[in-house]
Amino acid sequence: MKIYQVELNIKAQSQQELDDLLDKMYAPLTSKEYEKIGDPVSVKDLDERHYEERIRYEENWHGEGERYIFEGKWSDEDSWGLDTAFKLFDIDYEGYHGKGELINYQALTKIRELLKMRIPFYFG
Repeated sequence: MKIYQVELNIKAQSQQELDDLLDKMYAPLTSKEYEKIGDPVSVKDLDERHYEERIRYEENWHGEGERYIFEGKWSDEDSWGLDTAFKLFDIDYEGYHGKGELINYQALTKIRELLKMRIPFYFG
């Protein structure tokens, strides 16, 4: 058995009328009741829906310097939402100084967790 999520627009005069109509949706509807239900606004196959992440570099994220930005979304959505932003660190070692050359260990751990959970991720 598959499960789908269906979004409907239903016209009703009151909350009670809406509740009555929803209660009857498992039984045959009259043609007048059926007319109150519009065509589906969206139908989602929940078996096909999955979470994904993208990782992108930003040189000056909100004026706070270099970051790797992790953003996530569900496959049936259009926009990405912020998950986390990891700062890059400078390196000072034996007289060598490199600005923003070290990636945050938590970012590497986050990638490892995405792999373990089989969540697809992309570099963008």
